[in-house]
Amino acid sequence: MISATNRSQMAPQSPQQTKADSDSDAVQRDGDYWFDDGNLVLIVKDHGAAARSKAFRVHIGVLARHSQAFKDLFSGELLPQPTTPEEAETTLDLDGCPSLRMPDSYHDIKALLRALYDSPTRPPLEEPMPFSEAAALVRIGHKYDIGPLLNLGLKSLSATFSPRAVWNWHSVAQKGHTTPVRSLSTECVEAANLFRITGHRRLLVTALYACSAIDKKSLTGGVRRADGALEILSPDDLQRCWELRACMDARLMDYIMDTLALPPREECQQPKVCNKVVRQSRPLRVSLRTPVFHKALYGGFGPVFPDWSFNPSLCGHCRAFLAKRELSFRKELWHTLPAMLGLSIKDWQANS
Repeated sequence: MISATNRSQMAPQSPQQTKADSDSDAVQRDGDYWFDDGNLVLIVKDHGAAARSKAFRVHIGVLARHSQAFKDLFSGELLPQPTTPEEAETTLDLDGCPSLRMPDSYHDIKALLRALYDSPTRPPLEEPMPFSEAAALVRIGHKYDIGPLLNLGLKSLSATFSPRAVWNWHSVAQKGHTTPVRSLSTECVEAANLFRITGHRRLLVTALYACSAIDKKSLTGGVRRADGALEILSPDDLQRCWELRACMDARLMDYIMDTLALPPREECQQPKVCNKVVRQSRPLRVSLRTPVFHKALYGGFGPVFPDWSFNPSLCGHCRAFLAKRELSFRKELWHTLPAMLGLSIKDWQANS
């Protein structure tokens, strides 16, 4: 939500401030959201290569209509309307409009305006929107109490980070099919922070799980968002990722060693052959160092060994036994994921 500190940062600019800003920042008008009949100029910082200020000329009524926070911000006390020409000279900044310097990024405010002004004319999304846009809607929707935008962004992120989506990704990946989960790389750090501030703990679990698989430099030093800001996990969440990494590595190694040492089963139709095949099997991976959402590489809760059920060298009984045993191990690992992260999630096993 918007805080008192943010409110003070967003106060209208004085003529002296505006002139100084214009001279030093060379405020540039946005090409998409500069309306000639707008009655407010929003000034934001663009952290791109030029690192300059940009401005949107918009309508107070449109912003206030969708957000009580904006409605309060645009009250008479914060944006007084001039009653005399003398007052107008001291309150009107750019093109005869009061200006408001926003602490948010150009990227995030533009995503907000795109959603407020253009959503009715945009076709329905057949696929999840780009991660950076969904993340911006969650961030802005939460900060300014715009429920529809917050929910829209969360719905898109949930298509990737919901527990069912993550588990299903592994089920599809093991069959060699194209994964419905798009490669996120280090964007999971930003997602984890968003789920943390919005209180979506189930999505936080899967995001931290993804974070535990990224490279050490990105995990500890943080990653840049689309708007250039640095995203870093909190010390507690970073520690959770390190502990999850170590815990899963240990459990996976124990499972691999136990599997390779399995004795022949009484029901086996060719004990010597099957025993040799199992002992000579090589796991697909032994740690979480392969990024979970990177291309089609296996990791985390995916298959540990090549699919036992399709191994022609094993007898029918051993194929079924080993395949069922591995699936049981993966499910048990998945069901204990929140506990390994030190998080308590109600009904995680039943609903994931």
